[in-house]
Amino acid sequence: MNLKNAFRPSLLLSQTHFQNRFKKGIIASAVERIADENFYKTIEIDIIYDHSDRKRIRNVVHSHNIVATQWLTTILLNENLNLSAVDESVRKKSVLRLTSFFDKACECGVKNIAVLSGADPGPKLRKEAIENLFVSLCELLEVLSKNKGMQLLIEPLDRGAHKNFLIGPTDESISLLNRLLKVYKNIGIVWDSAHMALCGEDIENSFLKSSSYIKGIHLSNAILDKNHIKYGDYHMPIGGPGVLTIEKISSLFSKAIEVGLFYKKKPDVAVEIQTQVGENPWDTVAKCSKILEEAWIKLNYLKEQNED
Repeated sequence: MNLKNAFRPSLLLSQTHFQNRFKKGIIASAVERIADENFYKTIEIDIIYDHSDRKRIRNVVHSHNIVATQWLTTILLNENLNLSAVDESVRKKSVLRLTSFFDKACECGVKNIAVLSGADPGPKLRKEAIENLFVSLCELLEVLSKNKGMQLLIEPLDRGAHKNFLIGPTDESISLLNRLLKVYKNIGIVWDSAHMALCGEDIENSFLKSSSYIKGIHLSNAILDKNHIKYGDYHMPIGGPGVLTIEKISSLFSKAIEVGLFYKKKPDVAVEIQTQVGENPWDTVAKCSKILEEAWIKLNYLKEQNED
């Protein structure tokens, strides 16, 4: 069975080309190469500041039927923005700043805009922060629904651990999505294995609970030992000392088939590994591709063994 029939392989160019992701021509050239190689059907990018690069990317995603996702993570983090801020002036500023990048995303031919919530303010202010996040997401969705025709994605991060974001635990993510979906249909979750593990959740349980809301999947490894120097989510390679293995990815694939997420909905699935200084980004791309293929082969091998 071809894995592309089950899901859309996605490449996080913002991570594989992390060191040079804002250099003119780098990401546009990478998108052109990816399109020619014809394995990845989705690309995930950071802000593309150069107009000519945006035009090149748009031409490729349209001509090769590639889905592009625009992450606004860097803007949120670098400018201390917060969609769930209890300070209303910060919340409004954050929404306005993000919407100012929608036109650039459109110029790239982007179908999805992806965001994060904001830092967890602690138990006393958490309820207020969630309400403010709801308002912010509604405002973003209103703009996207009326003017852009794009979908909004939110990635729940870990809370009380490495990143310590508001959203967050699976049950709270689902509760928030249910409220939003009553009004807007163009909203979904990018589920990340590392963040759910760091939340202290069972990865498979979180995945199954979230499956109805998942539009994208990030297969990201994390070290859960708080005494380890690399404790947390650093977009490390798959395997020990991290929690995510090929076997666990294969098991998640099996669950995705069982609940009708694969084949029927065909979500975007990316392996999240960040290229370090001095490393070749295309070596990272090859690793990500190999992991998806190996997990898929293992899944089919185990299925055949069970049938025998």
